[in-house]
Amino acid sequence: MKLSKFSSDFSPKWGIEPKWSEALTRLMRPTVTSEQWKEFSGRVMSCETPLGIRLAVVCGTPQQMTFQLSGEADGVWMAQILEGRALLVDGQKRVALGPGDIAHGPARGTATLQLTDDFKMLFARFPVAALNTRLTHAPQAMRLSTQGGVGRILGAILKAIAETLEDLPDDHERAIESLLREFVVINLMLNTNAASTGGLVGVQAALLQKAYQIIDARLSDPDLSMKKVSAELKISLRYLYKLFASSGEGFGRYVKRRRLERCRCDLSNPIYANFNVSEICFRWGFNEAAHFSRVFREQYGMSPRSWRKEANAKRVADLAAHRQPDARESRARMSEASLSIPAE
Repeated sequence: MKLSKFSSDFSPKWGIEPKWSEALTRLMRPTVTSEQWKEFSGRVMSCETPLGIRLAVVCGTPQQMTFQLSGEADGVWMAQILEGRALLVDGQKRVALGPGDIAHGPARGTATLQLTDDFKMLFARFPVAALNTRLTHAPQAMRLSTQGGVGRILGAILKAIAETLEDLPDDHERAIESLLREFVVINLMLNTNAASTGGLVGVQAALLQKAYQIIDARLSDPDLSMKKVSAELKISLRYLYKLFASSGEGFGRYVKRRRLERCRCDLSNPIYANFNVSEICFRWGFNEAAHFSRVFREQYGMSPRSWRKEANAKRVADLAAHRQPDARESRARMSEASLSIPAE
């Protein structure tokens, strides 16, 4: 993965404030008091996946973070505290966080994360497109349960990403991206109170979430049908139809979109470079290659082959840029470091 790095160790004290804000510019907005600047230290290592998921390992001294970014679309942020303690504040809500705890919230929300100790955290910012628009309600700012089940697994995944981010091979990013977003979506579905959305409330929203999970687990089945899903949910076919109608997206349209998303990911994944387009579309439940090519073009504005060629070219360019050291940046940092050394 192509990483961006910043460390306050390479900046003179008088220039840290704007550089720290710049280093976090596409992640979050830091607030540091004048007293905190006196002993300030901060490091960030970040990257962005092909789907626009931004990942960062952030370390520093006490400060406060907010998550509204100018010009940013809707999405979700998520933070796992790895070291130190923090306080999630959203209106009257106060939630204490310690090592291993995960907090999340809407990207346009007003929540703040008060990092009260020297800290280290894994931060992720997900655009709506990366979450497959499968959330049936807007996530709230809250702590995610990691005591068991999928929450505990997500916690282990985030911790592993933080530990290996610097050394992840470029050809692994698609697999990690796919795994991460699936677990994030499932956890958000289970963790957020479904007050109302798209006409769905309470039990209805929970049933639709379960239907999504059943469908996603069976996308490779070319005979996937509403009848099979309703039987597994133990509800009538008519009721399942109404659930999807109330959500604004019908069953068939949802299944087609999710299959197309899976195929698009595989087409740009080097792991499947030896699979032809037909093999990939058959893997995800399409019966005809010609039909798949047509609906793919309708959805994404280009043929599957063109998408694969474009994604491969971008990956090669990113890899070349990652391997080529930025000499100008290195010289600039050395110059800044020399300016910060007092004369004898």
